[in-house]
Amino acid sequence: MHKLFIISALAIISTVVPFFSGCDDTVEFSNTPPGSLSITRNLCYLAVGQAVTLTGEASDADGDSISYSWSAAEGTFSPPDGKGEVVTWTAPAVAGVYRVTLRVTDGIDQTTEGIDLEVGPKVVYIPGEIVLDRTDVPYFIDSVTPLLVQSISTLRILPGVTLIVNKTTGGLRIEGTMIVEGTASDRVTIKPNVCPGDERSWRGIVFSGSHAVGDLSYLNIAMAETGIDARYEAVVACDNVSIEGCEGPAVSVIDSARVDMDHCKVWDNGTGIYVENGIIDLAYSSIRYNGVYGFYMISSGYSRPFDASVDSCVVANNLGDGFVLSQYADPVIHWNSIFGNQTGAGTGFALKLTPYSEYATHTIDARWNYWGVTTEAGVIGQIFIDPEATATVDYSGWLMEAPVGD
Repeated sequence: MHKLFIISALAIISTVVPFFSGCDDTVEFSNTPPGSLSITRNLCYLAVGQAVTLTGEASDADGDSISYSWSAAEGTFSPPDGKGEVVTWTAPAVAGVYRVTLRVTDGIDQTTEGIDLEVGPKVVYIPGEIVLDRTDVPYFIDSVTPLLVQSISTLRILPGVTLIVNKTTGGLRIEGTMIVEGTASDRVTIKPNVCPGDERSWRGIVFSGSHAVGDLSYLNIAMAETGIDARYEAVVACDNVSIEGCEGPAVSVIDSARVDMDHCKVWDNGTGIYVENGIIDLAYSSIRYNGVYGFYMISSGYSRPFDASVDSCVVANNLGDGFVLSQYADPVIHWNSIFGNQTGAGTGFALKLTPYSEYATHTIDARWNYWGVTTEAGVIGQIFIDPEATATVDYSGWLMEAPVGD
């Protein structure tokens, strides 16, 4: 019986195989490759040898599990094999633009996405002249203290250069000469190492000492503690300089320093321009949207000089007062558009005198300005606030229309 059953089974198989021998025995099914690839990073700017965290994101329409792997011709990964949704890539020691590629696979198909990372050189102090001229990658100040340019040295920055400050305590301290040669089409930018939309501060540019000189043209300064800090007889000239997003003053001029500003923009800073026993000359500039004040000026009236003029500028929409004058401060304020300086509660003055010294009987020359009102009574109400102030204000020739705009 067993032998008979085996023979019969073989006979059945022999009849079935020829029946299927002419058919396609492959199995077809569809697969959708991973999609929606994106790469995010925790740093938008990299110095040589600096590490950046890269995060990949993808989806799979079929619900398959996906895996990530990263590759680059240069630099190193952590983990070393470059596998994982999140990796760290350390830039090589040579400045340049490097391509990092992300590959995502579902075990059947793969999709790739790449990102170009600009890696810039670090700026270190070298006696003599330092010239920054590369525009393909940014330069970096990586020290925890401001980079010092001594009295015998010059820092020269050519058009189109970007200078990134890596540390919040870093910045520039100029005891010699700093020359910025930006142009209208190729401005120079100095800012912290943040991606667009993020906030972070750095120390700013400090000019200190009688040998400190600044000649700054078409320069953007962003998110410093103090944008330009001039002190101890330093001399700084600013032409088409923009200072925005600083935590404190955009410009500080103290202790016999001098700052000249022409066609400059001072917007959205913690405070505007602070002058204490210093010299400042502004013309055709815009001082707007700063906190607390547009200008704060103090003169002690002693050995250190005070001299200030604000001519043909817009001083508007500062969240407090336009001008605050203290002690012997007596600036010349001519042909300006001064309006809308007030807090959210509606308090604020175009020009505010704090109590002067009893010997401070100066007359503030504030003629030929537009005060944002249409009646003389309104002008007086905006200017005088403290009845104990002994100085007076000459606002004669006040204008019905704004003489200058941004």
